[in-house]
Amino acid sequence: MNLRKALYEASEGKCFFTGKFVALDEVSVDHLYPLSMGGRNCIANYVLTDNITNIKKSDAVEHTLVERMQYLNIILYAPRVLALYQKYSQKVLPSSDWLTLDCFLKDKKLILDSGSKNNLRGFLKSKADYRIERPVGKRGKHAVFNVLHLEKIYAEFPSRFIA
Repeated sequence: MNLRKALYEASEGKCFFTGKFVALDEVSVDHLYPLSMGGRNCIANYVLTDNITNIKKSDAVEHTLVERMQYLNIILYAPRVLALYQKYSQKVLPSSDWLTLDCFLKDKKLILDSGSKNNLRGFLKSKADYRIERPVGKRGKHAVFNVLHLEKIYAEFPSRFIA
């Protein structure tokens, strides 16, 4: 409920796809990039729409258009949703909003050698929110990064993600 409320307020009650006002009882939270096609459950992938538009869209995706819409969503919309969600729920980010650098690179289909990856990890630690976690049932620790920050940095510094 808190996420729906945050999405509604951040979008000023307007459908992401049509720009039309949506009554609160007709609101639907849609995945911009469908789960069935590899989309994630995270704030950067959620948009507000109405039930009818969501049903019509279904899993229809034009990849270039979705990439552009996701970029706009990440830069303009998702940070406000995140702030409102945290305000309403008084919770930290859901774990799906944090990724290791390896998972992020895999999602983007990018391959870096270990030296380039270490350099990038150091750069990201100076630019993005991160925390250190110990994987369940494994030894050692690893850094996980805020997905919204990773996406924004990837958009601003694409050359850093190339070996």
